[in-house]
Amino acid sequence: MNMFVLFLIWRVLGLIVAFIADKIVPSSGMFQLFIKPIDLGFQLPNFIQDSANFDGINYLHIAKYGYGLYQQAFFPLFPFLIKIVSVVTNNNYFIAGILISNLSFLIGIFVFKKYLESIGKKPKEIVWIFIFLLTFPTAFFFGAVYTESLFFLLSVLALYFMQKRKYWIVLVVCMLAALTRLIGVFLLIPLFFTVIIQQQQLHSFWKSGNLCYANLKHLIFVHGKAIALMTAPILGLLIYMFYLAYAVRNPFAFYSTQSNFHAGRSASSLIFLPQVYYRYLNIFIHAQHNLIYFVAILEFLIFNLVLVVLLYDLWILWKRKDIVNRISLIGLNIFSLINILLPTLTGTLSSVPRYALLSLSFFIRLAEFKNKVVRSALVILFVTLFVILFVLFTQGYFVS
Repeated sequence: MNMFVLFLIWRVLGLIVAFIADKIVPSSGMFQLFIKPIDLGFQLPNFIQDSANFDGINYLHIAKYGYGLYQQAFFPLFPFLIKIVSVVTNNNYFIAGILISNLSFLIGIFVFKKYLESIGKKPKEIVWIFIFLLTFPTAFFFGAVYTESLFFLLSVLALYFMQKRKYWIVLVVCMLAALTRLIGVFLLIPLFFTVIIQQQQLHSFWKSGNLCYANLKHLIFVHGKAIALMTAPILGLLIYMFYLAYAVRNPFAFYSTQSNFHAGRSASSLIFLPQVYYRYLNIFIHAQHNLIYFVAILEFLIFNLVLVVLLYDLWILWKRKDIVNRISLIGLNIFSLINILLPTLTGTLSSVPRYALLSLSFFIRLAEFKNKVVRSALVILFVTLFVILFVLFTQGYFVS
């Protein structure tokens, strides 16, 4: 499977959809006025420039002007890279953002393929994993001015080099991932499962007896380097927190500013999943049947689909002892679960369909479904939703 050809086909088909959408679907008109003062280079067609809608505008603004009011919710690495690359794009911040996103995704799919091969996935399984990933209803965000592609690249680099035991590379990549998105901190989970439990054979150590001071001392001395490696994602977050403490006197501003974006998020207290379900049931019963209602249904269905598949995947991995790299895959599964569950603590499933793109265990498990009818039906459903959501997104309507 040629990754470059696959990427090229995916991008060309996406641009065709965006071009047609720009001709037949009315634009909300929300974002063109915002992007013009940021994009100082030549003017691009709207159907291309629209890939910087919503969060993309904030990343471009931060790259050009620095952090503004409430923008601390957006982690710094992506806009920092846009600022650097804009030097070679004649100060065109949009082109810089598009280049970073698309190159990151192109390199990322090459690395992801290498990772899948390294954990023993067969060629047919790998093909299906990429089919599900590229047709997922919100996969168009990989080509937009968003952090999805950059974080995908950093995540799969971390996973691949964990397998190869290139620990210094893993340290740098994990630190950068935590400077890209908050969920990057939780890469310490696949780190722990892959590097310490699987590669260091820690499971045999636990069987030696109850944990006590002597065992703890032994653990630190024998696996000290591996344990130190796990601090890399935390270090990335701490760097941003120190900056926030200096700049706005609030090291947790990345969280406390969430509620100011009017996405139904609560930053004052944690809200647990049963409460989120209750909120969505109220929406389904009482809300008007408009686009917001459709998006709420979509968020609810995609969240539950991904959650059920991930829980099933975890059950299979826990039950079967003969799976190659089983321990490492359990670590990836737990990371994938946290990736979709963490945002729900703000009281909403908003943007979860987009966040689900980084729950990689979901796509790995889907590819292992043996029933061809189920797999084909899922792909048809994914493609249909992909087109609908991409059309709406390019025209300035919130979908995730």
